[in-house]
Amino acid sequence: MDTRVLYEEQLFPVAHKIGTVLLESVDIDPEFQEMYRSAVGGGMRFRPCLMYIAFAMCGGEAEEVMIPSAVAVELLHKASLLHDDLVDGDALRRGTPSFCHIHGSEKAVIMGDLLVARAYLAMGGLEGLVPGETAKEARKRFVAAHRDMCRGELLELMPVAGALTIDHAVRVLQGKTAALMEQSLAIGAVLGGGSALQVEALGEYGRCLGFIFQTVNDMNNLTGFDSTVKGSSLGDLARRRVGFPMVGLAMYLGEERLAALADQARSGRDGAAKAQVELEKLMKEGPVRDWLDGILEDLGDRALRALSVFPSSFEKHALESVGREMFESWFWEPDKRDEEV
Repeated sequence: MDTRVLYEEQLFPVAHKIGTVLLESVDIDPEFQEMYRSAVGGGMRFRPCLMYIAFAMCGGEAEEVMIPSAVAVELLHKASLLHDDLVDGDALRRGTPSFCHIHGSEKAVIMGDLLVARAYLAMGGLEGLVPGETAKEARKRFVAAHRDMCRGELLELMPVAGALTIDHAVRVLQGKTAALMEQSLAIGAVLGGGSALQVEALGEYGRCLGFIFQTVNDMNNLTGFDSTVKGSSLGDLARRRVGFPMVGLAMYLGEERLAALADQARSGRDGAAKAQVELEKLMKEGPVRDWLDGILEDLGDRALRALSVFPSSFEKHALESVGREMFESWFWEPDKRDEEV
């Protein structure tokens, strides 16, 4: 199953509904209605789509039951993008000017906070749609996702004492990226009436997906891809941001050589260009790339094994397709895709 066809034919109606709910908000003051729309507009509504698939896999039928939670996770995701671009100083988001570049850092901070507040209000919409214990579990998981995202982002910004390690990278990635994908699927399973085993299985799938997503994202930062979509690249190297690619570079190049490359990345255009050439090659072939491919393959296998608790179904095949195809072809090609997930 091709993921583009899956999205366009099966998931776009869900994504469109979530986008409509987001944009038709009546509680946004007219003075910043346009600013709000620019903050929440665009994207594939990927996390709500994952939630919907999990909801259907676990027997959910009434789509309106999951809409409040789907809106909430999308708002939380959009808030994280505003704050992430601000922290990283990115002038572009998927090739277009970022919110903070257009509106400034102060508005980016407050608009992000507003989206978080609206996300929690959206979760309150579960009342009356599902049993009290179900709503409580969904809210608990949403809070956990928000908490873990903040912890992961803060950990990424803390200086690393000593050598870069896989364990440290796992802690960062689990929070900053994997947590929201994990809980989007788990919440969908909870709302669909899934068993504890099914909820955990879908959460594990989302967790692996998040690790894959962020690892490919980090590789793009080091290959120069981000120059097109974010306006700059090598930020992870210059700031010593921990992820699997940085750990792999430290393992195979040594800390001293990695530090020298980081100095080059910070030294200006000529130095950064020289570092870029070396890093692009390291990310595309050789022992570092082989090691990263091994990690991605293992994560993909873990994700697919997690789904073994489910019988064959269209929804299961859809998730398997996401895991197998999404990070291999059109998803990361800027000439074929315009918006972030």
